[in-house]
Amino acid sequence: MSSPARILAALTLLVAAYGIALPVVPLAIRILAPPVRNFEVTQASRLPDGRIRLTARMEKRHCIFTALRFTWQGAGGDVWRVGYTTTDQPEGTDTDRPPGHQSLGPWLIAASPTDDAHTLHITVRHRCGPFAVVTPLASLSEDEFSQPALR
Repeated sequence: MSSPARILAALTLLVAAYGIALPVVPLAIRILAPPVRNFEVTQASRLPDGRIRLTARMEKRHCIFTALRFTWQGAGGDVWRVGYTTTDQPEGTDTDRPPGHQSLGPWLIAASPTDDAHTLHITVRHRCGPFAVVTPLASLSEDEFSQPALR
């Protein structure tokens, strides 16, 4: 085989390996070395205006935080993504936390957009090396929220 043919064959193998690794490696990271471990909701209560006030704790390893997502899911499978605010994050500071045990919140999560929405899902996205890893953290049903909090 000529030199250009060898180079082309090697590049083809690299592209094929990357094509296989791109979807498989994030799943392997999530299973074998997840960016977040031991996520536990420590308090979840409904405010009088319908928002959810939530605190949690977790253990984070060294991956870079990129996004937190809250979604409500309805009985028919419909999903609504909703916003949140945080009171434990000073304005203008880095949102990535150092590795180790963390206390989170309180987060104030938007009320469900419809009466059909009954389950709140929490997911987080990190960048671990060149890979984006999405980790489901918790699913909370309506009956898991305590009575209205005063604040």
